[in-house]
Amino acid sequence: MSTRLRILAATLGGAVLVTGALLGAVAPVAAAGSTSTTVTHTGPCAADQAAYKASETVANGIALGDCMIGQRLDYLSKAATRVQDSKVLTSGDQSALAAILSNDTSGLNSLKATLDGETSLSAVQGDLQAIVSQYRVFALAARQVALVSQADAVSAAVARYTGTVSPRLEARIQAAAAKGRNTSAAADALAAMNRSVSAAASDVSGLSARVLALTPAEYDAHQARPVLVRAQTAVLRARAQLLDARADALRVAIRLR
Repeated sequence: MSTRLRILAATLGGAVLVTGALLGAVAPVAAAGSTSTTVTHTGPCAADQAAYKASETVANGIALGDCMIGQRLDYLSKAATRVQDSKVLTSGDQSALAAILSNDTSGLNSLKATLDGETSLSAVQGDLQAIVSQYRVFALAARQVALVSQADAVSAAVARYTGTVSPRLEARIQAAAAKGRNTSAAADALAAMNRSVSAAASDVSGLSARVLALTPAEYDAHQARPVLVRAQTAVLRARAQLLDARADALRVAIRLR
């Protein structure tokens, strides 16, 4: 821990500023035009994609589809564990994300059973498109998990600032003032911190509900992306506000040494 953070921790009586969880990058929103259902791969399914492209047979299509589904099921399983173990998600958001991931998992498992039993190329092609368009796992579900988790992390940090950090700093300022010290600079820094925290709270207000309400159909209709872009911008702005708040809290701590 740096000297400045040690000073801050000492001034707050051990209170921890919950901003570390916000330092990870938010999952980027898909670029414009990404609503296409074209089946292309450069990752784990690249070999199956190449085989299918070279020879569009039922067998090759099923192999490609099984790989695509497996890739998505692997993400869904890991995401479900992260959601279940999350320390920042609210119980409501945790349940909503778990339901999204569970529904996608059930649907993809059912689609895999259908795909594996297909005997015509046209049916296989339809199933391949359904894997992408009906289950926007990476384009939508993954971003719902990331953005809602980030928004709830902001809310958790806001609660810590308003419930613990701000009252403790205020008490320290009052104690210093009672001893005759000039606390105007510390009070100004605390006011700035509180403004930043309030702005962060405003940025993520209602964000989780808006993101969770999005569906694959809305994504394909070009209705989801603007919501995702605005949500990502809001989360990043809130994170910046909290970093400003941490800097202001440090200013208070230094002024009160």
